Order: sequence, then structure tokens, then C-alpha cells
Amino acid sequence: MTKLLSGVCFREGDVLVFATKAAPAPQWKMQITNTLKARKCQGVSKIELRQLGPGEPDEAAPEEGAAGDGASATKPPGGSKPPVAKKPKGLSAEWDSARNAAVKGVGDLIGKLKATGNAGAVKASEVVQALADAFPTGLDAALASLEKASASNDPKALATARAQAKAQTDVCLAFLSTNQKIIGLCEGNPFGATVAISQPLTGALQAIAARIG
Repeated sequence: MTKLLSGVCFREGDVLVFATKAAPAPQWKMQITNTLKARKCQGVSKIELRQLGPGEPDEAAPEEGAAGDGASATKPPGGSKPPVAKKPKGLSAEWDSARNAAVKGVGDLIGKLKATGNAGAVKASEVVQALADAFPTGLDAALASLEKASASNDPKALATARAQAKAQTDVCLAFLSTNQKIIGLCEGNPFGATVAISQPLTGALQAIAARIG
């Protein structure tokens, strides 16, 4: 059989989980799905890819005192229960870093526009401020809830938190797409203000979405 990845595989309810040291690549889920279909594997309704956290082994440990024919049973890393995903840890900090850099650039631009004293520039600063004020804020709470759910060892709470965080990520990406034109004007401003919004925020959001799973 072709080796697609290296790590551990276990079930969480009806979900077949593959946990690896390396961050999961986007194409892995499709490759695994195709392999399972080709080999006519039954009973797999959903596949989830996760990145193992620091200190989590990428091999299943033998379970002492296993019953049966004497062969050692295996268990997922961290004990007899499947590990709750560690991926959400640190997402809030990553998002704060990307967003704060964008906010700083926008604030600098607004200050430079107002400093010109030109009526048109001052009006433009108001438009830029309105854009900044309209940026969705729900992702902060969603990521905090996701990190809390990840530490709770509650699969149901984690699934709900993942869905909410993914939805808020999509809301932010949609906002950036809808306002792409005015964001481009801000980034290409002639006032010497360094503004980076679209690329760093989109990149951060896409990375967050990938880690949420």
C-alpha cells in the first residue's frame, strides 16, 4: 500500500482521525478518501486531519495488560482516550498579530489623511475609518471558545466550536473580498503610509481555517 503520511490513526465517534507531526496538507484528505474507496473500506463516514501537539508521540503506544491472544493492543497518544486536537492552541495570538499590524497601518493612513488639511483627504479618512469599524469582530470570541473547547476534552463542544470559528473565518474572508477595491486604494495610498491588509489578513485567515479543519 502506498504510504501517504506518517502518524497515528484512531476513531472519535464516527470520525476517522489521522494525526501527524507535520501540518496536514490540503490534498491529504482527498488522497486518503480515494484510497479507502479504492480498497472498499466500510464504516468510514468522515475523515479528519490534525496536527499533533508538542510532546504528543506520532506512534501508538502498546497498552499494558491487553487481553486476547497475547498481542499488545495499541492506544492513541496521550492515554486510552483519543487526544483532543491541539491545533487550535495559539490561533487567537496568531490572529491578533496579523490584525494588529493591519490596524496600525490603517491608523497611520487615517492620521496622514487628516494631517493634510485637505477636505477631500479628510473625507477619505472618514471612509477608511468606517471600513475599519465595519470589520467583523466575531472571530476573536470564536477562537477563544475553540481553544477552550480544545482543552475541555469534550468532542461535542469541540465540534461546535470548530464550526463557529470556521463560520467567522469565512465572514472575515468575505468582508475582505467584498471591500477589495477600497482596501487596494488604502494599500496604494500616496501619503507614505505603509498599509498591508489584504495579503496578510487573507493569509492568516486561510492558515487559521486550515488548522481549524
